[in-house]
Amino acid sequence: MCACNANGNKRTGFAAADLLLYFNSVSLETTSEEIIQLVLMVAAGEIDGVGAAAFFRDHIQPIETA
Repeated sequence: MCACNANGNKRTGFAAADLLLYFNSVSLETTSEEIIQLVLMVAAGEIDGVGAAAFFRDHIQPIETA
């Protein structure tokens, strides 16, 4: 993923990704447990950028506007 996760800023990296999704009118629809698992696996090097991108693609939904 990004270097921000390599140096321990896991929450910051995830928050930035979530904000980027929001600015692009999509929402991450998943459980807290799945998010925690993703972040820990990325930090441990068990998931690379391609795997993380697949997770996001599989769990995003358009934000519905009124």
